Amino acid sequence: MFTRIPGPTHKVAFVRFNANRMDLRLGGFYPALGVPLEAAPAATLAFLYLLLAIFTLTFKPSPFILNTRILLCSASSYWFWRFGFTYDVPTRLVESGVAIICAYGIFRNIETGFAYLLEPVPRWIINGETQKLPDTFVWRVTWSLDLLFSMRGTSYLPNTHWNFAPASLVSPKHRKTRLTFFRQKLASLAGQFLLLDFIDTTVKARKWPTIPDTMHPITSLPLLEQLYFATAVCLTTALSISTPYNTLSIIMVLFGCRPESWPSQFDDPFHADSLQAFWTHKWHASFRRIFLMVSAAIVDTSRIFIPNRRALSAFRGLCIFSLSCLMHLTLTYRIRPPGVNPDRVPFFDRETFLFFILQPIGMLLEVSLVRPFAKGFLGEKSRGVTWCTRAFAWMWLLWTGRYWSDVWVKHGLWAPGERVVGYSLFRGVLYGQWKQ
Repeated sequence: MFTRIPGPTHKVAFVRFNANRMDLRLGGFYPALGVPLEAAPAATLAFLYLLLAIFTLTFKPSPFILNTRILLCSASSYWFWRFGFTYDVPTRLVESGVAIICAYGIFRNIETGFAYLLEPVPRWIINGETQKLPDTFVWRVTWSLDLLFSMRGTSYLPNTHWNFAPASLVSPKHRKTRLTFFRQKLASLAGQFLLLDFIDTTVKARKWPTIPDTMHPITSLPLLEQLYFATAVCLTTALSISTPYNTLSIIMVLFGCRPESWPSQFDDPFHADSLQAFWTHKWHASFRRIFLMVSAAIVDTSRIFIPNRRALSAFRGLCIFSLSCLMHLTLTYRIRPPGVNPDRVPFFDRETFLFFILQPIGMLLEVSLVRPFAKGFLGEKSRGVTWCTRAFAWMWLLWTGRYWSDVWVKHGLWAPGERVVGYSLFRGVLYGQWKQ
């Protein structure tokens, strides 16, 4: 079980597990552990250059500072690209993971290098008061590290958040004792792994064709099966984000972070009472800031052509989902089924395009047709209006989700070798296959 390695004095220097004898199968629970070690230097350089670029935001603007920041962001983007797209990884889930980190890093470089030419530099809010930029080396470094790892505006420091954090993330409801936090997160993790195991067991009960054999593995099925598998993909997407995040949050709070620094990635998305609420408040906000900043810049330059306020709002929604579509096209291009030549995987994918572009159209229909019709038919203050918008939201998400399910499956994410849990309760009970 163990391998002993003698040190210089012929005593045991350390003890390590022999991977051939003991396998915790953590890679099944957390695919990120499958990232090859040779990719570590690229990731390290990418984050280091981004940290240095963020560090320059604490100084007064000048041509030298601006040029230095752009150079650092360019170098960081290059290494993020190297990390995300040039290393062989064992599974498609790991491919999606490194591609997401790559996309996040490049978007953060766009934000750091260019967006703050138009937008104010972020500020800490401590105990409700907006702070000035730090002016000492230690606080500049602390400020930079905190901003580097703040995807949504929360802070690792006590009683602190960033001025771009959505109000829902700094709500008092997130303040709880550590014991309560651990109890809730551990219970949530247990339920999430069981749900993941159940979904994975059911969807892998059949063999799925991938690119180039098919482009429509889901939408070519009978309707009820399409709807079930669309629901499975939606749940799997949410769980693949929340389970590693919840695990990390438990570790960070265990080592001293406050529970309110780690609010959930999702705000009860399956209780959304409208399509607009689902996308703007309930779904995860990891890329929200950069999408809002870039779309705002595009909208500001378009005001002369689109003077109507409502039309401008609809155009901004289209810009946000277009950016998300572009990001997901890049991610799915990185995910290649085993044995498939990269040349056989096209960058543009019709199903990805349809799913993301149809979302702002659905929100426009909801605001202009569904809600007014429900109010006129049921009454302005009737609870039935909420039920109508909720029903419309879920019908729209399920119907359009079939397209995203096509993308998910044809890129091999439901292949037999893709492990989402290390040990399977449902496979163990049904087939005696406890190890996935």
